[in-house]
Amino acid sequence: RRATVVETYVVRRFTPFVRPTREEIEATYRAEVVDPALQRGERPPELGEVRTSLELLLRERKLKVEVDRWTAELEKRAEVTRYVR
Repeated sequence: RRATVVETYVVRRFTPFVRPTREEIEATYRAEVVDPALQRGERPPELGEVRTSLELLLRERKLKVEVDRWTAELEKRAEVTRYVR
């Protein structure tokens, strides 16, 4: 139950602020979609086809960075109990 409460808090607190930029999406598209596809000799999908997936991926990565930063800051001030799902 506590893990769910903490997870809900984290999502509400940080999600509005973790929006990937157009540049981040395009860089991730090139590095993680286009380049690997070309190395395999395949034609990569158009950015429009994978944009939503890339945005979600980048939001998750940014959210993790923010949560790690927040947790590190909390650990400096208090004892922190980690609930892992």
